[in-house]
Amino acid sequence: MYTHAARRASRSSPALLIWGATVAAALIAGCAGCAVTTPPQTDAPVPHGYVEGAAEMSEAQTGLAYVANGARELALFDLATETEQTVALQVTAEAMYEDGRFVYVSDARGALEVIDTGVWTMDHGDHVHYYQAEPRSLGVLHFDAPVRDVIGHGTRTTVSAGQDVKLLDRHALENGELRELGTLADSDFAVPFDVRLLLANATGVTVVDEEGAVVSEVGAECIDPAGWAILRSGTVIGCENGVLLVKSTGVEVTATLLPYTGSDARAEAFVSRPRSNEAAAVAGTGGAWSVDAAGETLTFVPLSEPATAVASPANSAHVLSLGEAGTLRSVELDTGEEVAARPGFASRPAEEHPAGSSNGVISLDPSRAYVVAADPRTVAEIDYVDELRVARTLELSQQPDLMLEIGR
Repeated sequence: MYTHAARRASRSSPALLIWGATVAAALIAGCAGCAVTTPPQTDAPVPHGYVEGAAEMSEAQTGLAYVANGARELALFDLATETEQTVALQVTAEAMYEDGRFVYVSDARGALEVIDTGVWTMDHGDHVHYYQAEPRSLGVLHFDAPVRDVIGHGTRTTVSAGQDVKLLDRHALENGELRELGTLADSDFAVPFDVRLLLANATGVTVVDEEGAVVSEVGAECIDPAGWAILRSGTVIGCENGVLLVKSTGVEVTATLLPYTGSDARAEAFVSRPRSNEAAAVAGTGGAWSVDAAGETLTFVPLSEPATAVASPANSAHVLSLGEAGTLRSVELDTGEEVAARPGFASRPAEEHPAGSSNGVISLDPSRAYVVAADPRTVAEIDYVDELRVARTLELSQQPDLMLEIGR
């Protein structure tokens, strides 16, 4: 059987930098749960990629973080071994967000718990590193209003609650510390952007520093910003009048508004796979938007039925859509032609989704997509480049009302 673990082993990946015979032996033996806690000798240089308290692995340690709505136990499902471990929660789970390593669980009263899942990928641009450590809760933050969005990237995490955005030190999270850096008032959301932030509010999108001082007003033409995606060649933000693409070349920041063509429906929520240049968003009831940050293009893709979710496999050729009837489809960007369809998934209209719900969500990495099946406690692993073939059916220990992929 061609398993996920076998698929991982077949991928090309950067050479491991092994700094000790003990670590090498553990990795060769397949010790997926081992964490390296012994630092290098003080008289030796710290090896490239070394992270204290974590084991560097030869491949991405991807998994599913999920929880039943209203529960207080987060499950972490290892996609290679199909084993689970759990982390007790202090908050009642009603919404969930992720940034690859950290999972942020919130309730309806403004409490936000931060979980270090212990699996992550570090992107160095021309190569990547993969790590594994023990998962743990880092504690709870309390806000004056319910949390609306959490965006973690690089050294910063932003939390949107009410009309304020709280700025967290993400580097401190990596060291196990919850540290608030400040508040950006009268803001809808803020996307970490290099050492700056893309701040969205009623006046459009501005580039600000961490104190909220305006650096550039390049996005003032964006009307009613909502929805974002961080792509390799730039950041995109949905607007009433198009999709704003913001790029940085060192000090200079440029912004291009990609107008809607083919539909008047706006983009509000983007889905992309990590370290790619393409993202997709639902376009009303008639189709999907596909944005390419490298090519600076926005394409309308007509769909045969209203979609509860869409996602981009980043192949410049297709978009994935999940219809209200529970059918997953692969559709060509240029023609709108359906190339594959597979029924049997949980789905419901987007306006009925609880915040952070996985019912009607497509999560994908560079080779697989994960969609909650119609059967309770079941997730389908989809090979989206092979006519939506179901590679595996994953049986979970509890209902995955809120589910996200981690470690990507």
